Amino acid sequence: ITDQILTRLSERFYCSFLGGKEMNYVLGIDAGGTKTQFTTYDKKGRALFDLHLSAGNIVVDTNRTLAVLRQGIQSVLEHQSGNCIGVLAGIAGIETSGLHHLVQHELQQFQKTKVISDAHLGLINKLEGSDGALIISGTGSVAYGSVDRNFYRVGGWGHLVGDEGSAYALALKCYRHIAQEMDHGSPLSRFSQDFLSFLDMNDPAKAISELYQMNKAEVAQKSLFFSKAHLNDPITHQLLQETADELIEMIHLLLNRMNQTQVKLALAGSVLEKNHFIRESVVARLQDQITEVVLSDSPNTKGAFYFYRKLLSST
Repeated sequence: ITDQILTRLSERFYCSFLGGKEMNYVLGIDAGGTKTQFTTYDKKGRALFDLHLSAGNIVVDTNRTLAVLRQGIQSVLEHQSGNCIGVLAGIAGIETSGLHHLVQHELQQFQKTKVISDAHLGLINKLEGSDGALIISGTGSVAYGSVDRNFYRVGGWGHLVGDEGSAYALALKCYRHIAQEMDHGSPLSRFSQDFLSFLDMNDPAKAISELYQMNKAEVAQKSLFFSKAHLNDPITHQLLQETADELIEMIHLLLNRMNQTQVKLALAGSVLEKNHFIRESVVARLQDQITEVVLSDSPNTKGAFYFYRKLLSST
């Protein structure tokens, strides 16, 4: 792997021995769709060392993903002085891949390594290790909850089966609306004209044809149209409200699974972080079920610190 980027987070290198005692640290790994990040943390939650490697999709290329993980862990252990007391690896797709035991076995050479999903890692990080729920609405969508060390999931089935309330689903709503207007023989609405202008296209049929040449991420990017759309447009308002309603339904299903009436709720993903209308609609409708709303830009690798915090503080 030649594309690694090593970054010291401070000009001051943390010494292996503090007051004559070897420093203990934990390693968090966030293996997502764009990169794989490895970060070590001390017992105060301070980031010590950071390493970025290429993305590895455990389903598409299992061997490459395992190679990235092994190389990253080994590199961190070589560069980070002190004693690693735990590794927490959050890997995208691990839950539905059927490869959890294989990955856990392959990484067992590294002491105290636990493998979970990247979203579970995000839940631990966003809620700082406490019980609660996390809803993610980015390219796809999924909701996670944790109560008394029990872990729950709603959604996350991918764009062919689910992903309601996601950027991908929101973009598709625009194309479907254009298709419906064409089927009815209606003149294109101002909404449809504005969306075509955003695509830099004039022909609605060609726009729909090109949709079929795009991958999931490219389709999701088209939802950026709503960052420029006017909320007073009735169609814009309708589609954004539908998206908010889909996310609210996911949270209701999750609360039922968790057998909880109120939770601390963390929000993540571009749709919830950047679209104020959707975020405020979700929070307003769920106000009786939410004890606290969390929006955090802390890197998900810090979930390892919260996961091993008690162990760190006792050493």
